[in-house]
Amino acid sequence: MTVPHKQRLIYTAGDLYNKISFPLLAGKAAIYKNSGFIGETNLPYTPSGARVKISMGIENDIRVFYRVESSNFKDGFVKTKQAFEKTTYITLESFSNKEEEVIVWDRIPVSEISDVDVEIDDKKTTPNYTWKEDKSGILFWKIKLSPRKKVEIELRFRIKVPNDSGLSFKRY
Repeated sequence: MTVPHKQRLIYTAGDLYNKISFPLLAGKAAIYKNSGFIGETNLPYTPSGARVKISMGIENDIRVFYRVESSNFKDGFVKTKQAFEKTTYITLESFSNKEEEVIVWDRIPVSEISDVDVEIDDKKTTPNYTWKEDKSGILFWKIKLSPRKKVEIELRFRIKVPNDSGLSFKRY
C-alpha cells in the first residue's frame, strides 16, 4: 500500500492468522521473507482464531511518483462562484518480475459548509476507486501492477465557493 501525498514509498502488509489455541501477546515480532530476516514489527494482541494486518517493511521493487496541478477560475452561468481545481497524478512503476496488487490511498477536502461544494470530476478521475467510509474524503484504488509496467492514477476535484465568501485557495 501507499499514501503518496505523505510519503513516496510502497509498504508491504500481510495478514497474520492466529491458528494456535492461545492468544499472541502484543510485542515485537521478527519478520522473515525468502531472502531472510528483514526487520521487526509491532504485533498487537491477537486472540486465538483472529486475523490481524501487519506491516512487513518497504517494497523496493515498485516506485511511486506524485505530481500535483492546480488552477483557480470563475464558475457558473453568471460567474457567481470561484472555483479551485486540483489534479493529482500518481504513477506506479514496477521493477518486479511478478504481478503485484497495490492499494493507493488519496484524499479530497470535505466541507460541512452548505455554500461550499466539493466534487470529483468522474470524467477525468481514474475509475474504480472506493471510499474508505461515507463523507470521509478518503478514497483508494486497488491496482494490479504487471511486471515491469507503469500505471498512472489521476484524481481531479473542484471546490466551488461564492465570490463573496472571502475564501482563498492560493495556499492549498
